Amino acid sequence: MDIWRKRDVFLIILPALFAFFLALIPTLKYGVPLTWDIYYHIHNATLYMEKGIVFWDPLTYAPYGRPIYYPPLFHIMLVFLTKITGLGFFTVSRFIQPVFAFLIVLSFSYVSGKLYGPLAGFLTGIFLFSSLFFIRMMSPIPESLAMISIPILVYGYYKSMESCSRLYPVLTGLLLGLMLMTHLLSASIILAVLTLSTMALYIGRYDIRPGNLLIILGSGLLVASVWYAPL
Repeated sequence: MDIWRKRDVFLIILPALFAFFLALIPTLKYGVPLTWDIYYHIHNATLYMEKGIVFWDPLTYAPYGRPIYYPPLFHIMLVFLTKITGLGFFTVSRFIQPVFAFLIVLSFSYVSGKLYGPLAGFLTGIFLFSSLFFIRMMSPIPESLAMISIPILVYGYYKSMESCSRLYPVLTGLLLGLMLMTHLLSASIILAVLTLSTMALYIGRYDIRPGNLLIILGSGLLVASVWYAPL
């Protein structure tokens, strides 16, 4: 049994390792990150490093600056990694590219393996990093950071719909709140998918607990209000 468990873990991790080493090639080959978006995010990270957490950007060309509408979690992560490594923002951004690729593929493989078995998890990871989506996955942007959480959030939703426990919806809601603090569009899309899924399951008279969706939403908005309410 222990041997089979080790094989299962190996099947789940293997596609993520492939993704890591594949993303490592352009990371080592090029001296800049693989997306132009990073300049904007480094601008915000620099602002937070110099002024702390602020809601107004005085460094823009607008007469009085402009509000910072972009969620801050990715930029705070950049500041934290820069502080603890002593490296520049561009270097840190480059070297999180293979890490993001690894974690995204691992997240999808793990959840697929939990739901459908280790072979399905392995094939999910292989198909994922073999697709055009992989180019976006290894970009050092908030969307990639949010993408790591999406499969885990969906799994938490699945457990919330079948369980009487309030633990799963609360934890799923906390994860949703972190996504809202990372990439608003990704969080909004997955929230719309979960809402429509709940409606379809309820109309189809499946044995679910639709009230748990309200707990997920309430917990997520409570976490996200730390940023959005002052803004």
